[in-house]
Parts: sequence; structure tokens; C-alpha cells
Amino acid sequence: SNTFCVTGEESTCIELDAPSTYTPGTIVKYKVNDTKELYFYVVSDNGDTLTLQQRENTVNATAWREGGNSTKEGPITLLPSLENATKGWSNVLDQTYILGTTVFKDNPYTECTTYNTCTTNAYTMEKRTAKARLITLQEAVSLGCTTVNKSCPVWMYNYLKGSITNGGTNDGTDYTYWTSTAIKSDYAWRIYYYARVGKDGTSDILGGARAVVVIEK
Repeated sequence: SNTFCVTGEESTCIELDAPSTYTPGTIVKYKVNDTKELYFYVVSDNGDTLTLQQRENTVNATAWREGGNSTKEGPITLLPSLENATKGWSNVLDQTYILGTTVFKDNPYTECTTYNTCTTNAYTMEKRTAKARLITLQEAVSLGCTTVNKSCPVWMYNYLKGSITNGGTNDGTDYTYWTSTAIKSDYAWRIYYYARVGKDGTSDILGGARAVVVIEK
């Protein structure tokens, strides 16, 4: 098809005029600062702004929380690492939020006991302002992900190690990437290369993080 475009770099990709409303999964090539241009996918169109997730893992091989499995403090290893990696992205908007209070999809909760049951907070964190944050499980589920293999859209799991064997187009170096959402007291949810969500102990380092940013339309 002459409109086939998964990564944004295929010869069949066609640059389009900006639509009035962007559908989830739309590829956006964006200059995050004066020298760095990256590919992102639309997570949501918020009217005047877009929420985007980076195509590849921004941070690699990083625990959600190092030093033993625990969720009570939140992703205190991963989130600062992601913020440090994106602090120079001057062309994305600052995000000010409180994990456990701010609603990113349909509720603010930081714990989901099943992939689609999120009614409590496993942790709360103080207000923070940064250029990027982690995707929530609620957002991933709204985009189609479940605990069934190959449920996530291809752009959600592409560029993970092994993704080609599950219908992706490019492999990466990490098998997974984390969400900000916990389960129980020692596990957190993440997206796997076999195109679904699942949980692992928070000290696991076989995954990373993908920057979720907000830009003006």
C-alpha cells in the first residue's frame, strides 16, 4: 500500500498535512530541541496539545525501583533516569503532575489488581515537573493492550528485543518497558515484546522506559 507506514521511515511513508484531530498511533516526527529529531506516536489528542510516546525505549535496562522489589515509594529509580535523559528536550512542554492524584486516562490510581481493574493507590509521589513521564497501564489498555499475546498495537511493542517474531518490524535491546502502574506490593506492570501487558518484580532490569511527552499542536 502507498500509505503503509509503521516506523515513519519506510519508503512508502507519506507526509500528511496536520489533521484537526490526531488518532492514536499516528506517527509524528518531532524536533525535541534544536539538534535532536525523534519519532513519536500519538497516545491522545487533548485538543490544543498532543500526548506522545517515543518510538523506542528512551532509557534502557533500568529497574522500576532498584534495591529489592517494593512499590511503596513508586518508580524512584526509573522516573529520575527518564527525567534526566529528557531534560534537554526544550521543545516539549513541562508536565506538572502528582502520581496517585493526577488523572491521565480515566482515573488517577497507581495500582491495578488486574489489567483493567484500577481502584487503589499502591503509592503516591510528591508533585513533580518534568519534560517526560511514564505511560500508565490505563493508557496502554485504552490503546488496546490486554494480558493476551499480540493484543497491543504494533507501535506499542515495536523496537523491543524479539518484537519481529511477534509481528513487529524492528528489534531493540530491551525485552520490555515499564508503566508507572504497580500491582500488589512488589510488582509493576509493563509492555512486553510479545505485544501484551504483564507484571514483573520492580528490581528487574530487562526493560526500560519510553518517554511520554506533551507538545502543542
